[in-house]
Amino acid sequence: MRTTTKNPIAGFTLVEVAIILLVIAILSAIVTPVLSSTIADARLSAAKSEMSTIVRAFRELLADLGCPFVPRRSTTGNVYRDRAKGVAADIPPVAPPMGGDFDLRPTAPLGCEASAVCGGEPVAILVTSGDIPSVGPEGDWSWADPVDRDEVDFLEYYLVSNTPGGKEELAFPTAAECGSREFGGAHNWRGAYTTPGTGDPWGNRYMINSLFLPGFGTDDVVILSAGPDQEIDTEFAEDGLVAGGDDLVLLIAPGR
Repeated sequence: MRTTTKNPIAGFTLVEVAIILLVIAILSAIVTPVLSSTIADARLSAAKSEMSTIVRAFRELLADLGCPFVPRRSTTGNVYRDRAKGVAADIPPVAPPMGGDFDLRPTAPLGCEASAVCGGEPVAILVTSGDIPSVGPEGDWSWADPVDRDEVDFLEYYLVSNTPGGKEELAFPTAAECGSREFGGAHNWRGAYTTPGTGDPWGNRYMINSLFLPGFGTDDVVILSAGPDQEIDTEFAEDGLVAGGDDLVLLIAPGR
């Protein structure tokens, strides 16, 4: 006698398939906004954290250089790295004194003094890697200036590689070459300070209006991200600068 077994997996009816699809659609409608909000919040938190890290590193750089602003470097305007003249090419570190009066401490070698390190005009804007965001009707186009390695330069050259303008010959003096500020009064680069990264979470560059550091302006110095809408809506020069639109702004130095 032949027997048959019943298939335990029965097929879905059209009504059952429709119900399943409806449930999936309802869950998707509930989960998608929550997930999108979570991603958006994570990007905002990441941007704020990255900006804080860059600001701390930037302040350390300025303290080490002892400059009131970020100077443009050149072999004519900054004597330290003028290799053609052999200036400060092979200066040994300044050793701490063995005792005696404070006035007997060694002075900084030629090219390690503030006049050599901090000479020249200021770099107007320092930026990280990343795209240049668009500029809104309330934003200032100065933020969108392209890198020319003179007035607009990459932050990485100052915080990481010590190659202003992308050139090794324009490097700031280092502690190994000039000694410390404590012994000799030298002004030097003691990085790397941090890696600025490849831009904000939306793929655009971070920007610092370094032109207004104390000594050259009365406006706030800030680091700026164009934010989620990737559009600059903020003024470039302003005392008491307030972020426009959804821009993210973090104060570096207040205006005077």
